[in-house]
Amino acid sequence: MYLLGVMLSYTGSFAEGVKWFDKGASLGDVRCIYGKGIVVRDGDRVEGERCLRLASTMSYYPAQLELPPAVKERKQLPSPPLDELKEHMIPRCLLRYLRRWFVEDGMARGKRTSHCWNAECGRWAEKTTVNAEENNTSPNPPNTYGPDFKLSRMKMCSSCRRAKYCSKLCQVYDWRVGRHRAECGILS
Repeated sequence: MYLLGVMLSYTGSFAEGVKWFDKGASLGDVRCIYGKGIVVRDGDRVEGERCLRLASTMSYYPAQLELPPAVKERKQLPSPPLDELKEHMIPRCLLRYLRRWFVEDGMARGKRTSHCWNAECGRWAEKTTVNAEENNTSPNPPNTYGPDFKLSRMKMCSSCRRAKYCSKLCQVYDWRVGRHRAECGILS
């Protein structure tokens, strides 16, 4: 269900993807709870945070990284080995599918998009310019994800301000494998 949720959310069937995340969440799948939290967090902040908090209470490491004011708490979290972090990344088959879909879909390519810099992730989001007031409200009523609903925006590296990531997990993973660590100083 998690794979279907990701696949549909990032290939133009956002509402269907959220439904699959909800189905998995109703069965207690923590990845589905986290997945929904990630994709809806900017458009429906309350629901996104609720999902991330729930996944965090289930000791799901990626969700624990996402919650504010996590900076101090994050330093207290045990940093899992790189192999364990990799287990939380999307499967390679889904990564290839998302990349192929994006390249072949003319509608997606025609939009201003931002891609996650983590090479192990195929997620993307439309670039938006939203002020803080607009960001706190959704154009849709809560839990209705209509055609105007956008995927969550990418989060930017605070040092170089160029690398963008779909989640804190992707940022941590990219740093730990050394890819962004090597380029961050050059980019800033």
